[in-house]
Amino acid sequence: MTGFNGLEQGKEIILTRMLDSSKKRRKRFQRDPKVSLKLTDRDRQIIHWVYRHRFLSSKHIISLGEGSAQGILRRLNLLFHAGYLDRPKRQIAAIGNNHHMVYGLGNKGANLLASELDLPVETVDWSRKNRDAKEIFLEHTLMVSRILTTFRLACRKQKNLEFVEPEHLIKCRQKPPTIKTHALSWRAKISNGQYGQKRNFTFNMIPDSLFGLRMKKDNRIKETYFFLEADRATMPIRRTNFFRSSFYKKMVGYVASYKNDLFSEYFGLKKIRILTVTKSDDRIKSMIQVNKGLHDKGNGYNLFLFAKNDLINIDKSEKLFRQIWTNGQGKKTMLQ
Repeated sequence: MTGFNGLEQGKEIILTRMLDSSKKRRKRFQRDPKVSLKLTDRDRQIIHWVYRHRFLSSKHIISLGEGSAQGILRRLNLLFHAGYLDRPKRQIAAIGNNHHMVYGLGNKGANLLASELDLPVETVDWSRKNRDAKEIFLEHTLMVSRILTTFRLACRKQKNLEFVEPEHLIKCRQKPPTIKTHALSWRAKISNGQYGQKRNFTFNMIPDSLFGLRMKKDNRIKETYFFLEADRATMPIRRTNFFRSSFYKKMVGYVASYKNDLFSEYFGLKKIRILTVTKSDDRIKSMIQVNKGLHDKGNGYNLFLFAKNDLINIDKSEKLFRQIWTNGQGKKTMLQ
């Protein structure tokens, strides 16, 4: 569904306030304990989407769902008041008040997923967990969910192209994560003398997501998998101290993992690319420069692909398969 911007966003705010009104006006971030509902299959799908992403905006949910925007907003409202979904209040500080409503998983939603779908949902107080989420985490998570949602929608528009979900790839891992709380984690290995290090060194790699694209054509299947880095330009590209977080350290970890065949060892995946979505052309140029510095001949690894954040547009998802990407050598290219 497209065109859910501007005027439509204003309509959502008005409708949400109307839905949150009764004889006694409901507060947008406070549940009405009198609300109950009979769950539909679409409700269950919505709850599952929110669980997949940690936080998901109503715009993303409407784009992924079937039915009218107004109908989905009504169900979101009921799912919140019935306790299946949550509305983190810090979204106001993170993205502003006049914005699409952001939803997280509620306690009843978590119980539903654990009982009906046997998903490994944490047994925690999700309302408290959502309330404790910092603004920077909320913003970053929404950026990741927007990118993944845009890819899903783009695949729907492409014949014979399938989006491979992160949870499927996590389930099919060859080795367990090196950090229990990060399902995509693994340990990169740096040998003595590499990248200026004077000893053997290992450190954890934690990408923002992992997904795949599966193309079926002429009875042949072509698969490519992508680690995602959603870069909000809050991390320095490089530091003098390698042991502190930087984008340079991430790139070193990816290159070392590629050379040591760790993508296959940990995930059973062969064809891997690293997609980085970031703030500006200048930051992309700096990242490419760092990438070239890591290459033995200074050419840069085409393992990496970069794109500006504003080009990943949920309303123009088909652009993902155009030349909006820049490879590790600084040349414009396409994903396929």
